[in-house]
Amino acid sequence: MAQLKKVTQKFQDKAYVGKVNTTGLARLLHVNEVIDWVRGAADLEFVSNAGAIAAGLEKGDLYHTAGVLKIVIDAVEE
Repeated sequence: MAQLKKVTQKFQDKAYVGKVNTTGLARLLHVNEVIDWVRGAADLEFVSNAGAIAAGLEKGDLYHTAGVLKIVIDAVEE
């Protein structure tokens, strides 16, 4: 779940205020933020993991290659 640390909360919801490490329904309150984060990968197309890293993406960032969703890993292809 480390990738989800990139998602930030944009509003306060009464059901979420004061909750830390929440499970259940409160955790689903901000699912739209996650959806937007995943959709953002549509704008980032790279041929390889090495290309994504060279462009400045970091471990855990999303990108795609010809429509195939991928996640940057720290190993660079050779």
